[in-house]
Amino acid sequence: MDSEEEFEAAELAECAAIERRQFGAIPNGRPQDQLRRKIGETAYQRQVCRPNIQQTLALQLYACGELTKKEMGARLNIGDARTNTLIESRAGQDIIARVRGDLEFRFQAMFKKTLDVIEDGLNHPEPSIALASANMWLKNARAQKIEVKITAEDLIGKIMNGEL
Repeated sequence: MDSEEEFEAAELAECAAIERRQFGAIPNGRPQDQLRRKIGETAYQRQVCRPNIQQTLALQLYACGELTKKEMGARLNIGDARTNTLIESRAGQDIIARVRGDLEFRFQAMFKKTLDVIEDGLNHPEPSIALASANMWLKNARAQKIEVKITAEDLIGKIMNGEL
């Protein structure tokens, strides 16, 4: 018996044990299927068959791009099929969405701070700092495909002439 089969058997046994504790023995059919019908698929996925701590950490690392699917499977000692099942499960998708949402929020917060620093630099009385800030701003503008019709030299010239 390979590790993937052992993992699935242990997961089924855990689900069955939880179901027996919560609802008593349900005759006719696999306990997991009976439980799914009784409490609903969403509740079953979220309450009964949640990823364990090691799987949750691996999913978080996968969501951040620190692990590939293969590395995640190797770290958890499970095969490719079980890794895909874990990633595609509702609980796995919830974890991935939460981590990526947090990363997106942090990125947006850093982006605003970066623009604030560049703006402060543009207003700095030291010409070399203002030039460096103008160059950063122009690089950012090019990355966003914004057309700029003023060069950094023109901007510094206007700053030095007191036009800005």
